[in-house]
Formats: sequence, structure tokens, C-alpha cells
Amino acid sequence: MEIKWHGGSLVSIKIDKAILYIDHTTDKLPEPEKYKQIAIYTVPTEINPSLDLHKDRFIINQPGEYEISGIEVRIIPVNNRQIAIIRYENNTLAVFNLDVVPSNKVLKLVNGINVLLLSVGKNNLDIKSSSSICNQVEPQVLIPINYQDIKEIDLFLKNESFNLDNTLDKYQFSENDINIEERQNIILKAQK
Repeated sequence: MEIKWHGGSLVSIKIDKAILYIDHTTDKLPEPEKYKQIAIYTVPTEINPSLDLHKDRFIINQPGEYEISGIEVRIIPVNNRQIAIIRYENNTLAVFNLDVVPSNKVLKLVNGINVLLLSVGKNNLDIKSSSSICNQVEPQVLIPINYQDIKEIDLFLKNESFNLDNTLDKYQFSENDINIEERQNIILKAQK
């Protein structure tokens, strides 16, 4: 899997011959169109099939379980937003673009995932709630998203022991790349 953050809650995830877009709301594609296109929305989004954005894409904007090209996607509603859980082979990734802490029942569904993309900052979870989710879910890799400026989430980064000198353009991993003993904290640069 290859993960790129494009600012806000927009994330692209390349998996084999498919690319998943999380919360993509513009006509401009951040990646080439040579991959099978899957659009997943974690916030209520009106789908207009006549827009170029939605042509030739598999759209997921409702709770449920989906399977596309060997990729399993589960959407779980939480208040007025949704959690996206993505599984491919032995890798599991979850996107939490939330403004409230999910129930313990929901958190147990994602416990022990490989990668957690977590919205932190204004209009999202507060620092204490974000840290609480990290401790309950216990991801092997944590990547904060949906913040405007790194200073906005400085306290969260310090609480979670992030190395601010190590930011990446993209994060690539396979099951064998992840250290199960110690969580990796990754900061991605917003890609245009």
C-alpha cells in the first residue's frame, strides 16, 4: 500500500492496480487515471454522477460492506461522519475523520489495525480524545490528517512522541514492513 495525504481529509491509497480516494471533492485527480478508481466518503457527500469526479469510479458514501478488486471496505457510521476500514490481503487501514469519540464497540472493530489515519485539530477530535483513540485502537502506524498547520496539532504530536524532523511525501508499506513491537508515528507532507 502507498498512502499520500493531499491536505484536509483527502487521502489517496494505492493498492495493487486500484487507487482509493478518501473524501475527494474536486474534479482534479491527484493521481494518474491508470488505476481502478474508488471514492470513499467519510462525511455526508451528495453524489452527482454527471460530474467528471464521479465518472468511471466506484463510489462508497453509505454505511455497509463492499468488495472491489479484492479490496474490502467497511463503512461504519459515527454521529454525522463515518469510519472507513480498508482491508487488502493481510493489511488493514482505518480512516477516522471524526468529531466525536466512537463507542467502545466500534473501537473494538478496529483494534490492532496496521495503519490509522486520524483527523486531529480544528473541527475534529480534540487532542485528549485523539490520544485516547490511539491508546484504545493500538495501531501499528499512526498518521495524523485533516489539520491546517503542524503547529495546530503540536500538543498531540508531543503526546504521541512524533519526530517532527522525519516527514515523508508518501508512506509505503507491506505487512512485513511494520514493526509490531513499537508503533510508528508518521507525518506526511500535504501533496498537491
